[in-house]
This record gives sequence, C-alpha cells and structure tokens, in this order.
Amino acid sequence: MGCDIHFYVEVLSPKGEWTLAPGQLAPCDHCGGTMLDPDNKYCGNCKKELSEHEPTTGKCWFDFTKLNPVPQPCAYSCGDGTQLNEIFYRGRDYELFGILSGVRGDAVEGFTQENRGMPLDPSPVLARDALSPDYHSHTWYTLKELQAHDWTRYEYMASFRSTINQMQDLAHDHEDVRAVFWYDN
Repeated sequence: MGCDIHFYVEVLSPKGEWTLAPGQLAPCDHCGGTMLDPDNKYCGNCKKELSEHEPTTGKCWFDFTKLNPVPQPCAYSCGDGTQLNEIFYRGRDYELFGILSGVRGDAVEGFTQENRGMPLDPSPVLARDALSPDYHSHTWYTLKELQAHDWTRYEYMASFRSTINQMQDLAHDHEDVRAVFWYDN
C-alpha cells in the first residue's frame, strides 16, 4: 500500500467564496466515488471481483504495467451507470509529493509548502472531505505559486503540468484559483 494524493482545485466566486472547480470527481450517492457496485463485491465497470482491485478505491490491479505501476480506476462511471467527472490530477508520484509538500520525497527549498494545512476558507465540500483521521499533510497553492516553479525540469510530470494548464484556463487572475490537497497511506 502506498501514499495517495487527494487533489482538488477551487475557484474564487464573484461573491468571494471558494467553490470546487468544475470537472472534478464528485462522488455519487450510489458508490461514494469508489465506482464499486452497491454490495461491494464486483467492480462497477469491469465486473471483476474486488479481490482483483485495490481495496476501497476500485483501482484495477490489471492496469499495472512496468511503465505504469500505479493502478488506475477502470472507468469514470458508477456501477449504476452514473457518469463521474474527471479530476484534475490523479497519480502516485513521490517526487511530485516531495516537491509539493515534503511527503515521501525531497522538498524544494524556497518552493515547497510543508505543513501549511488547509486554507482558512475552503469550499464546504473540501472542509467536510478533508476531516478523515487517515488524511495527513494538508496543504494548498494558488495558481500563481504553482506557476512560480520550473516544472519543465521534470519531463515525466506532463500530467501535473497539464493540471496547471487546466487551472490557468479557469483563472481570471492567478490568485483566484488554487489547488488544495492532502494524502493518505
């Protein structure tokens, strides 16, 4: 079992309130975002038994390859057919975790925000979802802060650079979009 990131993007509304940006995984009432069938016996997409999936996440062990050693969810649809939306960043990259928050990797002096905690004014969804005792190392960055780092130094971090570009598409200015995230083991 490894360390996973729970990564969300928030946008500042015209009313001055942070809200979850569109296009993120919003767990449905049916499966709680696990994509598992209601009796928790079979995957909601590939129909394989859960013994062939990572516990509690629905990630299919059969997606493992030498190039992609982290299992991925089988699909973005729930067992009842409810379509779930994509999230901004999904992955297990310990070097990235270290850069962002000093978790499981080396921090970058002058950039890494270790022990920053949750923002004081998170969206209600994140305020509720971040409370699990299994979660740790909560932190956040504005788009401006993320863009201050030279991500091109890490050729293989294309998916995270893509997330930063997606955040840019949401921004009116670089302070009205932020990433909020934490980890679990």
